[in-house]
Amino acid sequence: MASDKWLHRLETSGRNFVQLGSTNKRLMTLFIFGLALVVRLLYIFSLPQALSFDEPHYHDIVYRLLTGQGYSFSSDAYHTAVAGQPTSFQEPVYPLFLSALYAVFGLKSYLTARLCQAFVGALIPVVIFLMGEKVVGKGIGLVAGLFLVAYPSLVYFSGLLMTETLFTFLLITGLYILTWTIEGAPGHRDVAFGMLMGITVLTRTVLLGFLPILFLWLWLHSSFRQAFQRAVLIGIGCAVLILPWTVRNCIVHRAFVPLTTKGGYNIYIYSFPVRNYDFNDRWDIITFPDMSSLSEVERSRLLAGKGREFIQENPLLFIEFAFHKLIDFWNPVPRTDNRLLVVANVISFGGAALFTLMGLLLLLARPEMRRPFVILFYGLIGFYMLECMVFTGGMKARLPVEPLMVLLAVFSIASFFRRTGTTIEGDFGPRKTRGSKWR
Repeated sequence: MASDKWLHRLETSGRNFVQLGSTNKRLMTLFIFGLALVVRLLYIFSLPQALSFDEPHYHDIVYRLLTGQGYSFSSDAYHTAVAGQPTSFQEPVYPLFLSALYAVFGLKSYLTARLCQAFVGALIPVVIFLMGEKVVGKGIGLVAGLFLVAYPSLVYFSGLLMTETLFTFLLITGLYILTWTIEGAPGHRDVAFGMLMGITVLTRTVLLGFLPILFLWLWLHSSFRQAFQRAVLIGIGCAVLILPWTVRNCIVHRAFVPLTTKGGYNIYIYSFPVRNYDFNDRWDIITFPDMSSLSEVERSRLLAGKGREFIQENPLLFIEFAFHKLIDFWNPVPRTDNRLLVVANVISFGGAALFTLMGLLLLLARPEMRRPFVILFYGLIGFYMLECMVFTGGMKARLPVEPLMVLLAVFSIASFFRRTGTTIEGDFGPRKTRGSKWR
């Protein structure tokens, strides 16, 4: 039948394309990067050159840094930072990243900064391609990387001068470097990986909570001695980058501030006892105490204390909030009137979420799927989900793990077809190479 011939040709073409990508990685790497960059550039050139959301706050810090006024805000910010005073509310890496760009191209070169960020964002599908090929099998990384080329949420955030794109790139790159680090004996590569994790934590502090889970994962998949050695070396590398910022905070605040003062603000606003479940747009109904005479650290501590009181006095409401945030985390429908964006996000994230969850069931039922890095990726997604249940869910909060969801979704689909006897590509199984116990 004509339909059978068409399907056979499609399957053959698809298999040949995947084999080409797996055998000629350099060519496919350039192809994925170039295509992803073009998509992001087209999107960015369509944007108005203005600032929105949290962008003005980042620009404010950068402007004051470059004009010799220090790492501070020009006015009170987030009900925590004090106008004109040294702040620790925003982690330092992204403002320093923007400062380097503005120092070269000018203080209002928003377009140039977004173009540079598009370059960073275009690397995310490349890293997923390379990591997927290495840890879960030929073809899987390629399909996942191609899917991420025009992935709506990644493209959207590449146009915002906020931490999401840089943080996602650093996180995914760190995981890829980890796949190489663990193949040798504990040593300098672990320190280098720890330093990259330190930079990532100084981009968004939330990752710090995942490091104990990472150390547990190392212990489960190697001897206790080797896991302990790696943990110490990674910790040293991480501390080398974080400690200077901590010392700076202690000096300017005359108080112990390891990383950031935003914790109190986050606990307060996301636990505030009012039944409004749009957790990213409830600012008008939240009231704050008068803190005009307090320092930044005192404001943060006051808000943290009141946030804990909200939880203690309204435990059922806190659980209700957590449930709605959990739904929000997995909800593929963004809060927007743009129907095209809604459809694109439902197809992209909706499909990725569905098959990621299907893969979790397969993981529990089929031992051959329980590869160490697959388990680590699911652990990272679970960590983000729990973190969002305490604070906030939605597209912005889950963005850093969405590339991993896509990779796991493709792996799940491939494993399912392999189980049923249908092949998508010749090698979805683990490869016997040096360090294969980690695959």
